[in-house]
Amino acid sequence: MRAVALGAIVLFPAAPSLQALSLEPLTQVFTPSRAGRLHTYRVTNTQEREIAVQIRMTTRDHDVRGREIREDASDQWVVFPARMVLAPGQTQAVRVQYSGPGGIEREQAFRIIAEQLPVDISGGERQSGINVLFRYEGSVYVRPGRFSPDVILAGAERFYQDGVFQGILVRFENRGATHGILGDLTIHLSRVDEEGTVTKEVFQGDRLPVLAGRNLLAGRTLEEVLPLPDTWARGTFDVDYTMRLID
Repeated sequence: MRAVALGAIVLFPAAPSLQALSLEPLTQVFTPSRAGRLHTYRVTNTQEREIAVQIRMTTRDHDVRGREIREDASDQWVVFPARMVLAPGQTQAVRVQYSGPGGIEREQAFRIIAEQLPVDISGGERQSGINVLFRYEGSVYVRPGRFSPDVILAGAERFYQDGVFQGILVRFENRGATHGILGDLTIHLSRVDEEGTVTKEVFQGDRLPVLAGRNLLAGRTLEEVLPLPDTWARGTFDVDYTMRLID
């Protein structure tokens, strides 16, 4: 295994191409200390009409398949103003303060979400059709100190469903104190059959829909089944991998 840790941040905006608003920055790190609990964001109306915007905070977690899990986190954050009306081109400063516990041992992940509210504030007649909402999502981390991710291949085993061989299940764990993004992940499989014949497979990019480029949060696990023909159900196999671990 070869991993290179880089001091980079990957952003994941959740906005359509014709954006109605912008939120900056899209990634922010808070700390439990007094000096690091407060940061200022900028919300800008990029439309040619007034819009109403709401800012809210959620927790951020994921299951072993990478599906994100969120819950309301308003009890851990103070956002001011949380709602606003913006004129065309107007930018509003928004103060966001972490009010959660200070004694955390590893990074806590959250989402900051800026949404255009489904409210007609123009004073004119409502037009027919669907009122499309726009949304920006940012990554927020509360980090207790200068820590780093520690992502390992924790397991690899044959996977069966209803008694039928499906492939090799690989399991990655982040045992570090901060998130790590699995950049340029490549998994190499090799199998030796009863006659000593060696077969190899390489999984990367689109062949790793769960793992490739995924943000593996601190203390969490990701799993993916690598689909293989049933010949891989016999013999011995070995797994190796390379990746560029981005924090």
